[in-house]
Amino acid sequence: GGGAGGESEGGGGGGEEAAEPYECPFCTMIKAGPCRAKFFPFNDCMDRCEKTGEETETACREAFTAMIECVAAHPNEYKKLIEELENTGTGKNKDDGAEAVQEKVAQEKVHAEAEAQETEAVAATVDVSAGTSVAPDAKGGGGGGGGGG
Repeated sequence: GGGAGGESEGGGGGGEEAAEPYECPFCTMIKAGPCRAKFFPFNDCMDRCEKTGEETETACREAFTAMIECVAAHPNEYKKLIEELENTGTGKNKDDGAEAVQEKVAQEKVHAEAEAQETEAVAATVDVSAGTSVAPDAKGGGGGGGGGG
C-alpha cells in the first residue's frame, strides 16, 4: 500500500497579500466598477514593461484600448473617471486623451512606489485633487461698528 502523499506544507507567512499601500486614483476607480477585469491585463502589462523596459504605449495598447472602451460603455458607473480623463487631455483632441492617460497612469505608478514608502497613512487622508483648502480664519474679522451719537 502506498503512503499518503503529504500536501506541501508551508506557504503560510506574511499576512499581507499583494496590498499596496498606495494606488493611483485612476486604478482605484477602474477597479471599483464593472471594468475591473479589463484593468488587470493592462496593469500586468505596465508592470511587465517596467521590468523589461518595453515601450508601454506599444506593448499595452490593446489592453489599454479594451479597458477604455469598457469604461466608455459604462458612462454612469465611470462618470467621475470619464470627467477626470477629459480634464487630463487639456486643450488637446479627445483622441490624444488615451495617451495622456497612459502617461498619467505610468507616472502615478512611479510616484506611488516612492510615496508608498514615505507617506502611507497620509495618502489615505489627503486628496490632492480636492483643490486648495482655505483656513476658515484666513479672512480678517470686520471692524467694530461706529459709536452711537
